[in-house]
Amino acid sequence: RLGLTARSDTSASTIVVIRTDEEAVGLLVDRAGDVVEVDDDCLVEVPVTAAATIRALTTGAYKLSGDLMLALDTDQTLAVASEEGDSRARVGNR
Repeated sequence: RLGLTARSDTSASTIVVIRTDEEAVGLLVDRAGDVVEVDDDCLVEVPVTAAATIRALTTGAYKLSGDLMLALDTDQTLAVASEEGDSRARVGNR
């Protein structure tokens, strides 16, 4: 769905949990870094060079010292995951 190539799990892979009022969903990520506090003044638009699928799932980007951190749109990400689950269920039930 995101247009990313399949990767095998590594020792650095981890699951990040997103909790909503209705459910908890785990996202498998390549690696997790430090928890950082960001200043709203550092929020910028996602670069136009980012893939459209990535831009659709982010709310912005934060300029950090030497890095750019994308802010995940959790509502949109969960909606996409739900759509994928629904389509897989429909295919499996045929």
